[in-house]
Amino acid sequence: TVSWRALGITWRVRFANDYETTRAAERFCALAQVLLAEFADVELALLPTEVSIHIETATDSGSSAEEVASNEGRSWNVTIPVTQAGGSTEKPIYETIAAVTVVLLETSLLPLAQANQLIDDAFRAGLAGKLTPNTTYDRVFDEFVPGSAFEPALRASRSPTTRFLAAPLEHVELAWRSSLGPTYSALKSSEYIRNRYRRTTQAIRLTLPRLLASSEGRELVDNLRRDGWLDWRILSAFMGVALNWRVNREHPEDAAEWRKLAAKYQRAEAADGPMVPLTEFSRDKVEMVDQLSMLSTVQVWDLESRQRTPDFPAVREFLKVRYRHDKDDVEHEDPFQPGSSDAIALPG
Repeated sequence: TVSWRALGITWRVRFANDYETTRAAERFCALAQVLLAEFADVELALLPTEVSIHIETATDSGSSAEEVASNEGRSWNVTIPVTQAGGSTEKPIYETIAAVTVVLLETSLLPLAQANQLIDDAFRAGLAGKLTPNTTYDRVFDEFVPGSAFEPALRASRSPTTRFLAAPLEHVELAWRSSLGPTYSALKSSEYIRNRYRRTTQAIRLTLPRLLASSEGRELVDNLRRDGWLDWRILSAFMGVALNWRVNREHPEDAAEWRKLAAKYQRAEAADGPMVPLTEFSRDKVEMVDQLSMLSTVQVWDLESRQRTPDFPAVREFLKVRYRHDKDDVEHEDPFQPGSSDAIALPG
């Protein structure tokens, strides 16, 4: 396993310890590290996460990167070509770079067209020359690590090292970008939060008083606040729980019908509408809805997640640090006080 850390991402690359695979896998690691260093000063809106990669090799000239489902960290099966005698020395490099780029951009929340443009700009600015400085990694590997070094008898006589760093160190110049996000603005944040208060208090204007009248509901609110949840975030999660229950009880046949019903139940809650059981508001369900809502928040900020199985802890940390997800709020009435109105008063 080869591990390193750059731009907020811990990379762990595993591969079989034979000559051909080691040469190809180390080529992948070397090219990835050069690429990451090149983008140290470029805004890619990267998620702070861990990427685990299993490398396999192929004798043809193609490469592939297959995502392995995971909601914590990223996991990939990557296949890259070996360099063959008499074959092209450049093709394996470009195929390896293609695989590295696929893995890297999957951790970016920039719109794909924008991210690809940054990659193209880097190559036009001379990145290719930095990736192949007058030679190739495979040629240097062959020169300094001859095939005889991988002879079974020789390797059996040596003991593997037992000292390693469980968490690779990250150079300060390759640290994760933790400044405010590329699309963040305080004005947009305030507008977004105001809309959250207006929408949520109307959608659960009858359910919320019922919930607050129960000891379980009061305890839930108190615990969420104690854990740092802002009022708009709590209300949004409560609305999501109520909306999911109302929509799902009607058994929508497809996504289009689900969206239609969701739009219906986001309007002011009607007195003759279905009454959401208070048992629906468990901590687990509230947290699940809150987690899923982060993807909508990403879109609000004109960003996009292309992960088939989203890395929720990384997305939460990204929003927390770069979009002030646990800090920004607007002045408002306390929505959880007994007798609160069903439309929170907001200044301005």
